[in-house]
Amino acid sequence: MPGELLRADEKRVGHFQPGVEGPRVSFSTWARTLLDGLPGAMDLLTAVLRELDIRSSTPWRAWFPSPWAAADTSGARRVYAVIDGRCEVLASGHPRGLLLGPGDVAVLPTGEPHELRSPVGPWPGTVPVGRLVEAQRAQRWGDAGPDDTRLVGATFSLAAGLEHPVVARLPAAILLRVNAPAEARSAPDCISRIVRELGTSLPASALVAERLMETVVLEALRAPSWCLGPSPGWLRAARDPLLATALARIHAEPQRRWTVAALAAETGRARAPFAARFRHALGITPRAFVDQVRLHRARTLIAAGRLGLDEVAHAVGFGSPRALRRAFLRATGMTPGAYRRSITGPPAPSAPGPRAEPTGR
Repeated sequence: MPGELLRADEKRVGHFQPGVEGPRVSFSTWARTLLDGLPGAMDLLTAVLRELDIRSSTPWRAWFPSPWAAADTSGARRVYAVIDGRCEVLASGHPRGLLLGPGDVAVLPTGEPHELRSPVGPWPGTVPVGRLVEAQRAQRWGDAGPDDTRLVGATFSLAAGLEHPVVARLPAAILLRVNAPAEARSAPDCISRIVRELGTSLPASALVAERLMETVVLEALRAPSWCLGPSPGWLRAARDPLLATALARIHAEPQRRWTVAALAAETGRARAPFAARFRHALGITPRAFVDQVRLHRARTLIAAGRLGLDEVAHAVGFGSPRALRRAFLRATGMTPGAYRRSITGPPAPSAPGPRAEPTGR
């Protein structure tokens, strides 16, 4: 995949202060906490990232002598870090790529088909990234040389689906530079620790490496250096006090009959300027954002299985099971009932009751 590399003087994205860390709690609890006077924008960002529930596979390591190339078309979400050497990351459909040096991290959160390769060709046949993932040991692809590239990578998952406002707007690739601002400086330390853990036989070393890689992905999402494709609008919104207030209200009370005017009033702004500011930052209207939050909350409640569909519809603000069904079908291609059955399976057949004894004449 040919591509022009995105370098240090292009498309810089803003940086943010770290959110308030704490125990794992529900998104609603965090959103309500925002309304009680904590610094809203960064706490909202913490809550949103917590809701994504990032989970990493066990990281892998690989050495490539130059020139080399690897490709992935599986649709899986990947993260790569360069230990030594340099690496280009090229995503399908994007004319520009990312050039990574030692300590740099690339996160591909949407599962776009992509290629990794040495900066200088000619490139040989590509190695499937899936082969790197499947091997549970360090791999060397060819003879050692002075221009070796050493990578560590992993696959990760997100609990939130495509109906989540954040997931729906993630860029194809996110770059985190080794010289990122202070709030993201833990990523290189995490990568070094991952390499050490994978090189030992200590108990639970794989689990420690997985948690460290999850931290690396979090760092990239909260303070990206560059993005391949549109930069995440929700990051801009989270650092905007006015929009953060509106987003916190929506997440805390999705069941309210939110109108653009009502949200604008929460921020103390007029309807038209608020709506324009919201759409410029997030790329969608406030009403569409409210519907996406409701859908995500509905999906979570349906999966939990403790409420009936009528209760879910009213709890998230759709008002009726019919409205929930219509919105759910449009967003996911499934009815709420079919989605619940896909998670829980069909209901178990009821056990036969006792047979009545025949009565005598």
